[in-house]
Amino acid sequence: MRWSRRGYDVTELQNLYTANHARVRLILKEAQNKVADLRKMRALGFCVSIAHAKFMAEQFCALGLPAVAVSADSADEERDNALRRLRERDVNVVFAVDLFNEGIDVPEIDTVLFLRPTESATVFLQQLGRGLRRSQGKNCLTALDFIGQASARFRFDLRYRALTGASRSEIRRQIEEGFPYLPAGCSIQLDRVASAIVLENVSRSIGSSFRSLVSELRSLDRDVTLSEFLAEANVTLAELYRSHGWSWSSLRRAANLPTPATGPDEETLSGGLRRLIDLEDPEWIGFLTRTFQNSIPPDVSGLTERGRRILTAFHLGIWGSRGPSSLTESLSRIWANEAVRHELLELLAILESEAAHLPIPLDQSWARNVPLSIHCRYSLDDILAAFGRSTVEKPYRIREGLYFDKDTDADNFFVTLEKTEKYYSPTTLYRDYAISPDLFHWESRSTVSEASPTGQRHINHTRQGVTVLLFVRERRETSGRTLPYMLLGPVTYVSHVGERPMAITWRLEHSMPADFYREAKVAVG
Repeated sequence: MRWSRRGYDVTELQNLYTANHARVRLILKEAQNKVADLRKMRALGFCVSIAHAKFMAEQFCALGLPAVAVSADSADEERDNALRRLRERDVNVVFAVDLFNEGIDVPEIDTVLFLRPTESATVFLQQLGRGLRRSQGKNCLTALDFIGQASARFRFDLRYRALTGASRSEIRRQIEEGFPYLPAGCSIQLDRVASAIVLENVSRSIGSSFRSLVSELRSLDRDVTLSEFLAEANVTLAELYRSHGWSWSSLRRAANLPTPATGPDEETLSGGLRRLIDLEDPEWIGFLTRTFQNSIPPDVSGLTERGRRILTAFHLGIWGSRGPSSLTESLSRIWANEAVRHELLELLAILESEAAHLPIPLDQSWARNVPLSIHCRYSLDDILAAFGRSTVEKPYRIREGLYFDKDTDADNFFVTLEKTEKYYSPTTLYRDYAISPDLFHWESRSTVSEASPTGQRHINHTRQGVTVLLFVRERRETSGRTLPYMLLGPVTYVSHVGERPMAITWRLEHSMPADFYREAKVAVG
């Protein structure tokens, strides 16, 4: 069937669906297999057109299941009457055409039928949400999505990423393993044929290869910014920068768009951009934007200590282990790579617009020169540079999940919730988890006893003038990319049980963000 940037041709879909009586019988059969009693079902079916909705209602009625069709052309009274009859089970299905994507208030709906290809993840979730309201006597929502042999340009991956929050590569693994990481009580089941169709589609979708990204950029038939391309192609920053050598500059060159010449360090620096895509601290983004907007590098000697530490963290991130030995040389060499500097500015603008949380300043007296904000994410290099422990001349590395900074008396805990034996030994698989948005369960190192200096520091940190900071991430990596930690902020000791390790309950000074708390519960579960 014909495909354009707007998706399938609606008339072609309508002609296909309204001439296919076998498909109707298949839909009814699958509903019978998944729903205990169809005559008690309250279902909403999403169709491609008014004609398709009317056809489905007529066919269901002919097959013995009462149904009606409504659309934007229906009078308000007709639509209200249809929903009333659905509540009263006078009809079991209301077929609609994008009419009830949002705003409908029928919490009794217990079944949703997706009867047309819906590429937009937003629309898909809106339609799914029509059945997610809780209601007395309603045990669950059943959603039936009838999958066909979609165009290679149709994006099944967007739908499952929106449902699960997983990346493209993680989605492939979850499909193959039967979606094992969903919240308790939820399941996604794809039959064998549907699973094969979706996996093939995911492997061929935009962003699955550099060639597919180039093809998509060329198909736009005009010059666009990085932000515009990501929106048009439905590609994330993580996907654009997911492999060595992939960058916006290299993509533009491959698509024959105007791009500054390749710089002497571009390969290394482009690889480093991948390590910056989780940056969300507005102070850091603003400082770096102002710095790299200038036509010449800044005079390092004129920087504040706070600014120097931000640039040090940036240096460690973008150069990795192969960077220059001084901050002055680092900046000079970056300015010799014009394409990278321009790309960096575009990237920073996107990161600023996508920041998901409102940062809270660290208000401790010792934090004047420590550029960290609560509810922002940082890599280990970022954090150690922010404390001044790691420098361009002398990078500092830690292997343990705890760093005590003697200059500030800050005890920094680094916690990974979802631990695997690939990265953690049996003695370091500590049980760390969120008890509530304000309480956190944390286990010390396996050698720490209550009477030890470290144990006493944990228990009596307030009396000793020690600030305990909690940095948490859901998992160590995704798609081969090491994930940063979210600074959840200062915590205070509440209680503990046992020793070697000590199981300590901490109270957060600031409640963790709701979305992070939900992810934390799933990661640990």
